[in-house]
Amino acid sequence: LCSRRDAVRLVVDGRVEVNGKAVVEPGTRVGDADEVAVDGKVVEAPTHTVVIALHKPREYITTSHDPAGRRTIYELLPNHWRQMRTVGRLDYMTEGLLLLTNNGALKRFLELPINAFQREYLVRLHAAHAPISRESLADLAMGITVKGISYGPIGASLVDPRDHFTGPLPTGSGGETQGGGRNNWA
Repeated sequence: LCSRRDAVRLVVDGRVEVNGKAVVEPGTRVGDADEVAVDGKVVEAPTHTVVIALHKPREYITTSHDPAGRRTIYELLPNHWRQMRTVGRLDYMTEGLLLLTNNGALKRFLELPINAFQREYLVRLHAAHAPISRESLADLAMGITVKGISYGPIGASLVDPRDHFTGPLPTGSGGETQGGGRNNWA
């Protein structure tokens, strides 16, 4: 129906009812048996879970609207999938697999760090220095500090000694990969 931020606005504006009573508090819990209406129109719950696997190209932002006018991943989707929500994010300059779903509980389950879903990335470094060495991979395995930010152990392995490695990467608070796709920490 809308983003969480837009839903809060709908509630604050007095446009949402649960079981015929106006909702006055954002975050009000509703169950499967509750009837939710916006502007007097009943909102139908999805009857089945849909999960979409999308290859996000570089230079697309993982949001439904960008005030800066950059292209969004939703421009890649047919209209009937534009209400899907992303499971995590990928940076603007990062390309790769992005999952979208209509099931908020599934989205949250997959995103929560406590569930420890391991994400693996193939990284191509664009650097002016020498090829990746076994020693630099050993440093990653011990954890590193870059520009005052400490990163825990990263289990990376060499794919191509010139510029590729694979392994889990640190993520930011929103789940996005760090470094704008160029991974400044490596």
